Amino acid sequence: MQAKKAGYEFALNVLDLTQPLNNFIAEFQKILAEEKVGILRVERLDEKTGSVVLTVEEDLDCSGLPPIGETVCNYDEGFIAGVFEAYTKQKYIVKEIDCWATGSRVCRFNADIKK
Repeated sequence: MQAKKAGYEFALNVLDLTQPLNNFIAEFQKILAEEKVGILRVERLDEKTGSVVLTVEEDLDCSGLPPIGETVCNYDEGFIAGVFEAYTKQKYIVKEIDCWATGSRVCRFNADIKK
């Protein structure tokens, strides 16, 4: 819950929530890279449903961890949900589906509007 609040506040105080979605995501990517949090990429975006698949390379939380067979980026899930909630004004559920700790070279997240 704290991670979601942190993402929400980050978005409110650092990102321009009035710009078109593509510009918003580009700004989010730029700031995460500049602050060395990670390299955010959008693999899939469905503007109609609000569904997004994101990857984060060089993730501050877990890049370089040995495989332990489970995802570990719970904070990132909440943070991303908070950022998208601030922008869209809709509740998001974000789930990590790939992680350094599962043997992937990126952390991959599904983000969907909560139904």
